[in-house]
Amino acid sequence: EPQQMIQQGSKYNEKNWARDIVCGEQGGQIPCTPSLKLDNGQICIPFCRTLTRGKNLDIEAACFLGRWNQDKSGLNWDISEYVSIDQKLSVMGADEPCIAKLDDGRLFMILRAGGSDITNLPAFKYYSVSEDNGKTWAEAKVLTYQNGSVIYSPRCLAHTF
Repeated sequence: EPQQMIQQGSKYNEKNWARDIVCGEQGGQIPCTPSLKLDNGQICIPFCRTLTRGKNLDIEAACFLGRWNQDKSGLNWDISEYVSIDQKLSVMGADEPCIAKLDDGRLFMILRAGGSDITNLPAFKYYSVSEDNGKTWAEAKVLTYQNGSVIYSPRCLAHTF
């Protein structure tokens, strides 16, 4: 049967279902990107939350990490640290994460980002890397070519493979 994803821990419930998310105060979504089965047996599902900062929306990315409980009746969920992009660099932050496993075992997350007056680009992608199966993520960086020039990308969902 379908079950609500609720982070493990006594302080989480149907209303406060993940760290820093309370229903009616912040929003969360799982973008239409595939989940991964990690080498440690966990399921990794890209996730983003929407916050209101003043008059602006700000989006941060993370991933839900799930492991089957002992009786296989459901999954125990945890949530990774959030990846954020300063709104001065991306109008709405870090949106629509998609994650792929690199050959060396690290996880690579690509993020949709909007333009800004600082970058003078209408849209581009950021990325972050995790070396601990998605628990923590490195600071997000702009996706560039090998020569350092920024890769133009439409402001749309990205997929990694």
